[in-house]
Amino acid sequence: NLFEGLRRLRHKTVVSYLWVGAICTNQEDLQERNQQVGMTSRIFQSAARVDISLG
Repeated sequence: NLFEGLRRLRHKTVVSYLWVGAICTNQEDLQERNQQVGMTSRIFQSAARVDISLG
């Protein structure tokens, strides 16, 4: 689950910026969802690190 994944990723002395699609995007707003999907490649390309959880 998300909580466990975030707990594994955290580092007490390093500032981290996270983008969690299910939280950062209003899933009920089709226009916002489509806009975020269009930005996904830019988000991943500018990331220093990408961690993906499949559930």
